[in-house]
Amino acid sequence: EEMIIKFGQDPKIVAIGETGLDNYHKETSFTLQQERFRRHIRASKKLKKPLIVHTRQAQKETIAILKEEGANEIGGVLHCF
Repeated sequence: EEMIIKFGQDPKIVAIGETGLDNYHKETSFTLQQERFRRHIRASKKLKKPLIVHTRQAQKETIAILKEEGANEIGGVLHCF
């Protein structure tokens, strides 16, 4: 989370992401994806920059984490395939 904040402070960075959950490709554990997604949301809130969110076959989990982490405070773009 600290590294995201460090690099995200650059004024050229206008949003945080692409982040999110993908349950279609099984290359990264779903638990690890969820942890990283939460870190991105928290960093986005601290930086006051919107999120760019990808979700694939994980819509319910994505929405649940966005709500739990209060992502509505920062907004952003959500897309899926």
